[in-house]
Amino acid sequence: MGSRPHVCSTVYLATYIKPIAFQLPNGAMVMHAGPHGYMRLPKHMLQLCLHESLHGFPGSEQAQQLQDELRTSHLEFAKQYKDLLTIYHSGPEEYFVVGAEAYLSVMLQLRTHEECIQYLNSLNGGMPLSLAIYERLRKTNPDSKPAWDGYGQWLRKELLDAVSNR
Repeated sequence: MGSRPHVCSTVYLATYIKPIAFQLPNGAMVMHAGPHGYMRLPKHMLQLCLHESLHGFPGSEQAQQLQDELRTSHLEFAKQYKDLLTIYHSGPEEYFVVGAEAYLSVMLQLRTHEECIQYLNSLNGGMPLSLAIYERLRKTNPDSKPAWDGYGQWLRKELLDAVSNR
């Protein structure tokens, strides 16, 4: 796949924050470091770094527009999306980020496939769109193809198919 650009992030560990992690300007991140909290294992910090670094991926705006179209035709999804924003205080691209995070965490051996399924079924009350994205990524492995043009472009095509087939 060629050489990858060097990516550097600053991570601030806090003794108390809610939610457990969030992204700051210029790629910096803040996450919970409590001894009995979320960061008991180093892989948990790596999972959160992976998750937060995926926010703002190229093509996110186009994917969100297609997600809005799906919300207008699927009332159950519209309710889940509203809960995601209001109850769980997540952003509009959270489904996309969580799906990609799960896929990459298996590729990086931070989680097993079974752990990802459990994670996606329990996170924020369950994230079925993230689960569908994760399963589609696993089935197609698009990032291993020579014509890979990035997650945003791939996701846009997948969502266009979903919107067209409603």
